[in-house]
Amino acid sequence: GLSSRSRQRSQRSGMLVGITMALTIIVCLFAFIWIYAKIGPMLSDFIPSKPAATATPSAQPSSSGSAAPAGSGGSSAAPASETKPSASQTSDAADWKPTHKIADGDDINFRADATTDSNSVAVLAPGTPLKSLGDEKQAEGATWIHFQTENGTEGWVRSVDVVQSNA
Repeated sequence: GLSSRSRQRSQRSGMLVGITMALTIIVCLFAFIWIYAKIGPMLSDFIPSKPAATATPSAQPSSSGSAAPAGSGGSSAAPASETKPSASQTSDAADWKPTHKIADGDDINFRADATTDSNSVAVLAPGTPLKSLGDEKQAEGATWIHFQTENGTEGWVRSVDVVQSNA
């Protein structure tokens, strides 16, 4: 009698403890996911992300009757890697001189706009040379500077993540 009822109560109590623990774990998991989703954008400059896939514009031939490049199989459009830079692009590349570089430390997201919410156009390693384009913006409590990389990509980096270049 008494020991049988005692055993049933302890089994029932054990079952309730197990269910309570499972529910606690589920609540903690959802709380962690919610917190991570809320603070993720604030930490995005510390967590490098792969740049968003974007189409790169290529120079188009000026005349429609131009001959196809050798080995292209008669196709009228050459791949972007075979496109020759124009005279203005060549002179711009020769005039390109770095004004800043990425500071020592972690890789930095090179952003499309002056905010951590904008897409990353590239991830830059420490020491990467940059040319300032002269624009600065105040956003999210930081000063953002508009830069151009040596290959012509433009983007924004926080001023605390760069140092003046000696070159």
